[in-house]
Amino acid sequence: MMKMMKKLMGLALVVSVFFTGIFASCGNAEEIFEAEYPFAYPMPDQADYLLENGEFDYDAYDKAYEKWAETDRNDPLLFAGDEQLSAYFKSISKEMLTAKDQKNKVISPVNIYLALSMLSEITDGGTRDEILNVLGADSIESLRYRANRIFLSVYKNDGQTVSVPASSVWLRNDMEYKKDALSILADKYFASSFSGEMGSDAYNQMIRKWLADQTGGLLKEQAEKISLDPETVIALASSLYFKAGWSSEFSKANTKTDIFHAPLGDVPGEFMYKSSTDTYYWSDRFGAVALPMTNGGRMWIVLPDEGTAAESLFESDEIQNLIKSPAEWENKKRLIVHKAIPKFDVAGENDLIGALRNLGVMSVFDKNTSDFSPLTDIPELSVSKVQHDARVKIDEEGVEAAAYTVITVLAASMRPPEEEMEFVADRPFAFVITSQDNLPLFSGIVNEPEK
Repeated sequence: MMKMMKKLMGLALVVSVFFTGIFASCGNAEEIFEAEYPFAYPMPDQADYLLENGEFDYDAYDKAYEKWAETDRNDPLLFAGDEQLSAYFKSISKEMLTAKDQKNKVISPVNIYLALSMLSEITDGGTRDEILNVLGADSIESLRYRANRIFLSVYKNDGQTVSVPASSVWLRNDMEYKKDALSILADKYFASSFSGEMGSDAYNQMIRKWLADQTGGLLKEQAEKISLDPETVIALASSLYFKAGWSSEFSKANTKTDIFHAPLGDVPGEFMYKSSTDTYYWSDRFGAVALPMTNGGRMWIVLPDEGTAAESLFESDEIQNLIKSPAEWENKKRLIVHKAIPKFDVAGENDLIGALRNLGVMSVFDKNTSDFSPLTDIPELSVSKVQHDARVKIDEEGVEAAAYTVITVLAASMRPPEEEMEFVADRPFAFVITSQDNLPLFSGIVNEPEK
């Protein structure tokens, strides 16, 4: 655990330095608004409270710990009490995770939500209404309030856990934009705004570096594929980086190779083993356990019954009802659970346009009906790309995950592109990583580990 803590503390320092210094040396782009991130009071490090005589200063440590605990909770947003968020989670999960194509899948519902919220801020009229409808908001003011609370609820960078959402706006340097909209994005979404030469290698490298760095390097390969065309007028980028240890780590000495029954045939996998008293949850279609993390959240491993496809679990309300209110779940029991969980590293590259169209977002993709008037008076703009890439990996120490969403807006001259029991997850399963407020940070399907 101490090893994981040191890694997280080092990463927290890197993240905070990056936020304030990445563009200091970039002379080919102008920073219009610089977002100020919320202050995260650091969790006290016990090593700092060892006295010269070797004794531990319990009084000073307890005071520092109490101060950290008091500031750790910032206006929590409880997923269980928000039916609009529940409806959004169900709809986006059904669109993105239920295709029975035998592939690994992973998305970040929270990251997509924040990206679409930013898009709603720079649109108006029917264009905005369609986005608000998907996000379950009755007005831009209510969405703005909820999105800000989600950001603050998810944000954690205290030396123990890193859970950092980030946002940015990328503009062409030869066009005019309304700074009121950029000010709102900076204030409510902590989005820094930049202006540069669209299509230039330097500007493309900047957004790629921003995406790679804000996701801890986990999505560097995917970020290299992001390119802004010369006809791009606006690009919105939203990211989420997450790293937390298990509350109780798996012993590496117990990890061994075993067989995972993938859809296309058996494959070897590195399985982590641990036995402990846990709550086991079940329905008539699955069994589930929750692995507690150092951020107060959980990683849910949801194993479908034999003959049930993992993808089908996201077609109903069952998983979201479980994760948002586990205490109210009827079928549960405390047992000694002998867990065998495969280490996995799964990634997904997703074009969201088809899913958004299916959910009713249409106007923003049509130059004749879209309305971007809150940000610019440039005519005939339309969204050409909504790229959502995500990756989740777990090992004996904990979880590391990252996601980003990039939304690009082009001028009309550019054509848009297209008791005792065994819990052995040795076949395709679903997973959901939740925050301490039960918000679904990441969710997905593992059809084959380490792929």
